[in-house]
Amino acid sequence: MATKHDFEQKRRERQRQQRLRQQRNKKILMFVGALIVIIIFVSIIVSCSSMGSNEQNYVPEHASSEITADAPGEATAAPTEKPVIAGVKDIPAPDEENDLVKIIENSSAEYYAYLTFDDGPNTKITPKILDVLRRYGVNATFFQVGTYIKQNSDIARRVYEEGHLIASHSYSHDYEKLYATKDSFSEEIDDSYEAICKLTGTEPFRLMRFPGGSYNAGDHASEKQEYKKVLKDMGFYYADWNSLNGDAEGRTKDADGLL
Repeated sequence: MATKHDFEQKRRERQRQQRLRQQRNKKILMFVGALIVIIIFVSIIVSCSSMGSNEQNYVPEHASSEITADAPGEATAAPTEKPVIAGVKDIPAPDEENDLVKIIENSSAEYYAYLTFDDGPNTKITPKILDVLRRYGVNATFFQVGTYIKQNSDIARRVYEEGHLIASHSYSHDYEKLYATKDSFSEEIDDSYEAICKLTGTEPFRLMRFPGGSYNAGDHASEKQEYKKVLKDMGFYYADWNSLNGDAEGRTKDADGLL
């Protein structure tokens, strides 16, 4: 027959076993918690390392093997530094003033340098330009032709995806067709802008560059002065240039010649 002493011993043993289980469970929880923290920490390190590796070994999705072979290393070069983002603030509405170069020149900013590229996109030159811009962390404006956007949509999409602005350079770049009438001019601007919107899925900044420039000289000079007013009514800015490297003039130039 069990005595009171026996019951007391069993009670104490049960309490001891319960304390041991609690201590064991506490240790297990602490171990699991520490393990979770270690896993999260390692995941962060691996993720950061992977991002850095991808940045330095990035080859744009739409870059062709032809371009990579022509310019080894260009497409995989990482930007040397973070670019300084600058721009003109509070520009007037296009129905007030739509000559963007004039607006910039009359702004209070001390210096501005905008890189612009015309006539593309094409499969040979545009990827090389994009590789160099990405290498140095520079954004640019690409005045593109509507028909070329449709023909080379992968290249045009890469321009947009890498943070550059796509602007209109007409739909056909055919002077006789483009500058024939106000209606033909406005129709080409509409069609080219529609091609840009369809490609990007957005309605980007309304900007165009006249093929041949909008200067009051040369081919269709008088028509262009009238068409500036058409653009104003359509809500478009236009931009010429005040510096050229002569790449479209005369013989083909190498990099040193362009510089």
